[in-house]
Amino acid sequence: MKVGVTKEKIGDFFTSYGWVELLLAIVSVVAWYWPITAIDQIRSDERINFFIECYGFKDEKFQSQLQDDLADNGVEEVNVYSYSPSDSLINSYYEAFGTKSDFLFLLSSDLDTMFEKPSAALLREFLVWGDALKKEVMPNFSAASFYEVEGVPYALKVYDPDNASYSQRIEDFAVFHTDEKSEAVYLLLNATTPNYGSYVDGSATSNAVAALSMLIERYYL
Repeated sequence: MKVGVTKEKIGDFFTSYGWVELLLAIVSVVAWYWPITAIDQIRSDERINFFIECYGFKDEKFQSQLQDDLADNGVEEVNVYSYSPSDSLINSYYEAFGTKSDFLFLLSSDLDTMFEKPSAALLREFLVWGDALKKEVMPNFSAASFYEVEGVPYALKVYDPDNASYSQRIEDFAVFHTDEKSEAVYLLLNATTPNYGSYVDGSATSNAVAALSMLIERYYL
């Protein structure tokens, strides 16, 4: 005959074994939760993020080398979020990661959609490639081409399917085309992150400007 569970039996079990199971449960929760909280503890001004529409990210050393180069500036982490433009969830990925990234590599067709009816609020989210910025990060990149919104340069062309020499070195960074799909890709600078120094009011660091200089020197100069 089965005997029902009594308070005395529960107490005896906990005294004998329950503390062990409780300890294991606590350890399991900590092991799962700690990495998430550790990531969150890295502030937005201590990381540099890249959102890239491409068909494969290639430069495996890029993140670690950039982080090493900027470590003395307080950069703790460099993240690359790369997704295929054909992915059905690309818009969700952009909302999750692109809006928080310093650098946005986007297809020309996506820029056309984004800036079809540009509001002042939308334009404020992105940094203009003004003369001062160009002089600082790309003084010798005379062949540079830009995506313009109302006559203002908002994005640097990084891949040109019709100009192999222009795109030759960036092919070592990421794959921006397939046999079936090929269009221009541009680099848009997200002014809502705190890393653009004197170019954006309220910035905490100029680490994105330093990273941009390194990126252009690595692949274009």
